[in-house]
Amino acid sequence: MLSEQVVHLLSRIVSMSTKAGATPFTWQKKTKTIVVTGKGKHKMKFWFRVQSVFWIHVLIRTIFLRVYHVRRVAEFYLCLSIFFTITLHILASLPFIMFPHDFAQFLNSSLRFFSKYEETWYSSVLKKMETSRFHVLLLALYATIGSSYLAWFDLTWLYLTFPTMDIFPNVVLPLYLQSSWIVYLIIGAFYSRLVLMMCSTFLFTMAVALIHEFYLIPKIMTDLCGETAELKISELFHVENLCPTYRAFELLYKLHMENYAYLLPPIQALLGQYGLIHNYNLILNWEDLSVSVKLFLLGQSVIVQAAWITFLTFGGWFYARSGKVLKSWKHLSGVRWSDRERKLMGKFIKSCKPMYVGYPGLMKIRKISVPRYFQGLFRGTCRMLLTLRGNKVKVKG
Repeated sequence: MLSEQVVHLLSRIVSMSTKAGATPFTWQKKTKTIVVTGKGKHKMKFWFRVQSVFWIHVLIRTIFLRVYHVRRVAEFYLCLSIFFTITLHILASLPFIMFPHDFAQFLNSSLRFFSKYEETWYSSVLKKMETSRFHVLLLALYATIGSSYLAWFDLTWLYLTFPTMDIFPNVVLPLYLQSSWIVYLIIGAFYSRLVLMMCSTFLFTMAVALIHEFYLIPKIMTDLCGETAELKISELFHVENLCPTYRAFELLYKLHMENYAYLLPPIQALLGQYGLIHNYNLILNWEDLSVSVKLFLLGQSVIVQAAWITFLTFGGWFYARSGKVLKSWKHLSGVRWSDRERKLMGKFIKSCKPMYVGYPGLMKIRKISVPRYFQGLFRGTCRMLLTLRGNKVKVKG
């Protein structure tokens, strides 16, 4: 179901992320799959260690500002914001670092399944109808590439312009080294390369998410819904075709959750705290912040929260659609089943459960998840303001 242009662009994204040290994969043109390479693993682990050192430095500076420089509000929240961002990146990169072969198997299985699905059930007419969808997907991928490199440029410019900010290692050096051009360029080179790696991780993750969560999976879920049987591919709804196709899609879904489900609860908790701290900082310290810090914190908060809310919205749609697909098989029009096939289909439907995005027993994303997230963010912000406002007044006094 992916055009040659999309596959080519995906291969370029894999190549860019591997060269940046964000992933350990390489693209195989003949088989159109990704494989793990030893060189890529070593490069990724090296830059992960560099990132860990930088993460510890930012954490120490954040605690230092909170304890010893209480009045430096802007610097403290800027360090805290960067700390949350690096932590989020570490969580996003765990599948590539801990289980690279499992992730490669998942992505290859996905591309193979979707390709075979298209060859089996899509006629040439339906393939032509998908051209406009490919253009939208291409535009989204190009926009992701552009925004990732724009973020890398902006963060590199931040160091080049303000090298003595608390988030950079320059501040812990003696004054004569801080004024050295050699030290300035060496730290800048490592920092710029580290930021490129982080942006490439988000680029690769967003590319995979766009292809799966926002194009291929919704497309499959629409095809499997019985309401479209007469208009599109009614042959798919024969018992001998529907059961193995849905089971294959179900296995693909389980592979997807195996690679990402364990990350969702900590990311949800992290982004919740991230939003609370940003809201508190922007509301109570608005007059103390400079214009550049206001724009940075506000823009970062809006982008991160909008991305997570979009993901929650998709998760709610996926869960609702999955239940609708199973119910639609009970009232198919245009498909004739024998009594034996109806009994088999009834047993098959009972054996299927609605699929969802989340972690079993801990987190299940539904349509209500988005308003609940907003509710938690609003309540948490109000409670934090009521609790900490007195502390802020005491500090000023």
